[in-house]
Amino acid sequence: VNATSTFGSGINIQTGCFSIAGTCVNATGASSTLLSDNNTFSGLNSFTQFMNLADQGAATNTYVTLGGRTFITASTTGMNTSLGLAALSKITTGNFNTAFGYETLFNASTSAQNVAIGHRALMGGVSDSSGGANVAVGVTALQINTSGNNNVAIGQAAMSFNSSGTHNTGVGSGALAFNTSGTYNVALGFQAGRSVGSGSANILLGSHVSTGNVITTGA
Repeated sequence: VNATSTFGSGINIQTGCFSIAGTCVNATGASSTLLSDNNTFSGLNSFTQFMNLADQGAATNTYVTLGGRTFITASTTGMNTSLGLAALSKITTGNFNTAFGYETLFNASTSAQNVAIGHRALMGGVSDSSGGANVAVGVTALQINTSGNNNVAIGQAAMSFNSSGTHNTGVGSGALAFNTSGTYNVALGFQAGRSVGSGSANILLGSHVSTGNVITTGA
């Protein structure tokens, strides 16, 4: 059918749709924009109603990429959600993760139940970081965490060098920053417990408080 065809008795569409310049008019008279798989958009594109993203790349995941890197991830079975360039881009079987920010949870593959907000928060120190049930809020918070779990890090670089430490809480910029494998530490304040390292069961309150100013000293 060419651009000047005329149909005196109309066109009867029982299934599917009739597309005009990419706009689909279906059997009910409603219209939508038809887009085939693997579309590339250049310049500024506007969608006045909604965009329906079919599964891309995996049966249970929807991806939007930017410059060839994952930008948005949403999973209907793993229940993972991410927004940010390369955030959660390596996830496989990990579930119930939420990542917002550039390269948040970047190396997470089997990790589960993590929340990461901020540039490279919970990025992961190896290609398959498996730590779970962590909360990292702040630029580079828990950045190189590998297998540590049940940690809470709030603040820029809070617990940024933690690798395998578990059950720690660091609140404040740089809090417990150099803790690597220590467990059950609590640090509240600017750079509180910054030099704990592998110490455990310390409670540190106040700016720059170190292991020499503990309220309670553990192992």
